[in-house]
Amino acid sequence: MILDDDQLLTMFVYQQPDNAKIARHAEISAAASAFAVALMTWAPDGLDRDKALECIREARMWANSAIALDGKIGWPLYNTPESGPAGLPTRSGEGL
Repeated sequence: MILDDDQLLTMFVYQQPDNAKIARHAEISAAASAFAVALMTWAPDGLDRDKALECIREARMWANSAIALDGKIGWPLYNTPESGPAGLPTRSGEGL
Protein backbone atom coordinates (compact mmCIF):
# COMPACT_ATOMS: atom_id res chain seq x y z
CA MET A 1 0.00 0.00 0.00
CA ILE A 2 1.36 3.37 -0.95
CA LEU A 3 0.27 6.15 1.37
CA ASP A 4 -1.06 9.39 -0.02
CA ASP A 5 -0.16 12.67 1.69
CA ASP A 6 -3.34 12.73 3.80
CA GLN A 7 -2.76 9.21 5.11
CA LEU A 8 0.85 9.97 5.94
CA LEU A 9 -0.08 13.13 7.84
CA THR A 10 -2.91 11.32 9.65
CA MET A 11 -0.39 8.87 11.12
CA PHE A 12 1.59 11.67 12.76
CA VAL A 13 -1.06 14.19 13.78
CA TYR A 14 -2.80 14.04 17.16
CA GLN A 15 -6.25 12.53 16.78
CA GLN A 16 -8.60 14.22 19.26
CA PRO A 17 -10.81 11.41 20.61
CA ASP A 18 -14.54 11.82 21.06
CA ASN A 19 -16.29 10.34 24.11
CA ALA A 20 -16.90 7.01 22.37
CA LYS A 21 -13.22 6.64 21.51
CA ILE A 22 -12.19 7.61 25.04
CA ALA A 23 -14.40 4.80 26.36
CA ARG A 24 -12.94 2.32 23.85
CA HIS A 25 -9.38 3.32 24.79
CA ALA A 26 -10.28 2.81 28.47
CA GLU A 27 -11.69 -0.68 27.79
CA ILE A 28 -8.53 -1.68 25.91
CA SER A 29 -6.35 -0.34 28.74
CA ALA A 30 -8.40 -2.17 31.38
CA ALA A 31 -8.18 -5.46 29.47
CA ALA A 32 -4.44 -5.07 28.89
CA SER A 33 -3.90 -4.20 32.55
CA ALA A 34 -5.88 -7.24 33.70
CA PHE A 35 -3.86 -9.49 31.41
CA ALA A 36 -0.59 -7.94 32.64
CA VAL A 37 -1.60 -8.49 36.28
CA ALA A 38 -2.45 -12.15 35.53
CA LEU A 39 0.86 -12.56 33.73
CA MET A 40 2.86 -11.06 36.58
CA THR A 41 0.92 -13.14 39.11
CA TRP A 42 1.11 -16.53 37.43
CA ALA A 43 4.07 -16.62 35.05
CA PRO A 44 7.51 -17.21 36.54
CA ASP A 45 10.05 -14.40 36.35
CA GLY A 46 12.27 -14.63 33.30
CA LEU A 47 12.83 -13.62 29.71
CA ASP A 48 9.61 -15.24 28.47
CA ARG A 49 7.51 -13.28 30.96
CA ASP A 50 9.35 -10.08 30.09
CA LYS A 51 8.65 -10.65 26.38
CA ALA A 52 5.00 -11.46 27.09
CA LEU A 53 4.65 -8.19 29.02
CA GLU A 54 6.26 -6.32 26.13
CA CYS A 55 3.76 -7.94 23.75
CA ILE A 56 0.82 -6.86 25.92
CA ARG A 57 2.09 -3.29 25.83
CA GLU A 58 2.54 -3.50 22.06
CA ALA A 59 -0.93 -4.99 21.55
CA ARG A 60 -2.44 -2.17 23.61
CA MET A 61 -0.57 0.39 21.52
CA TRP A 62 -1.75 -1.07 18.21
CA ALA A 63 -5.32 -1.44 19.45
CA ASN A 64 -5.38 2.20 20.54
CA SER A 65 -3.87 3.23 17.20
CA ALA A 66 -6.65 1.35 15.39
CA ILE A 67 -9.23 3.20 17.49
CA ALA A 68 -7.60 6.60 17.01
CA LEU A 69 -7.24 6.15 13.24
CA ASP A 70 -10.62 4.42 12.79
CA GLY A 71 -8.81 1.40 11.35
CA LYS A 72 -7.90 3.39 8.21
CA ILE A 73 -4.14 2.81 8.39
CA GLY A 74 -2.43 -0.31 9.65
CA TRP A 75 -1.44 -3.77 8.50
CA PRO A 76 -2.35 -3.16 4.85
CA LEU A 77 0.54 -0.70 4.87
CA TYR A 78 2.85 -3.71 5.09
CA ASN A 79 0.98 -6.02 2.71
CA THR A 80 1.46 -6.82 -0.91
CA PRO A 81 -1.25 -8.47 -3.04
CA GLU A 82 0.57 -11.80 -2.64
CA SER A 83 0.89 -11.65 1.13
CA GLY A 84 -1.12 -11.36 4.30
CA PRO A 85 -0.21 -9.41 7.43
CA ALA A 86 3.52 -8.71 7.77
CA GLY A 87 4.21 -10.41 4.45
CA LEU A 88 2.97 -13.82 5.63
CA PRO A 89 1.74 -16.22 2.93
CA THR A 90 -1.99 -15.97 2.26
CA ARG A 91 -2.55 -19.69 1.57
CA SER A 92 -1.73 -22.61 3.81
CA GLY A 93 1.72 -23.98 3.04
CA GLU A 94 2.57 -21.28 0.53
CA GLY A 95 6.10 -20.03 0.89
CA LEU A 96 6.99 -22.45 3.67
